[in-house]
Parts: sequence; structure tokens; C-alpha cells
Amino acid sequence: STPLMDEKYRDHDTLEERLRQDPVAKLKQELLQNMTEEELQDIENTMRSEIRADIEAVENDPYPPKEDLFTDMYA
Repeated sequence: STPLMDEKYRDHDTLEERLRQDPVAKLKQELLQNMTEEELQDIENTMRSEIRADIEAVENDPYPPKEDLFTDMYA
């Protein structure tokens, strides 16, 4: 569920506790012990660019021919 959805079903203290246990936030804090915020931001930006490029490449790939629909399928 999303944080907005959580607000409808969980009390504020529970939400605060979940945010303190967030594994992404914990990892970020651990990484920041060994690098600067700028270095981490550069890594995030690079990753986002690579992901965007991969998504664009997949979206622009042509569909395979219909003849290949059942190729390499085994029952």
C-alpha cells in the first residue's frame, strides 16, 4: 500500500514506526557513511538515466513476428 492509503487504515504512530524501519532509508543512511550526498545523488541520477534508456529501448523494439509465438514452448 502507499503512504496515502496507509493514512486511512493505520494510526500515526504506526506510520511513523514503519517509516523508521524503511529499508531504503536505512540503506541510504548506511551509504552516506561512506560517501557524500552529492556522490549518492550522482549514482541515483546515473541509474535513473540507464533505466529510462532501457525502457525506451524496449518500448521501441518491434513486436516479434506472429510465427514466433509458439517458438521454444514446451508442454
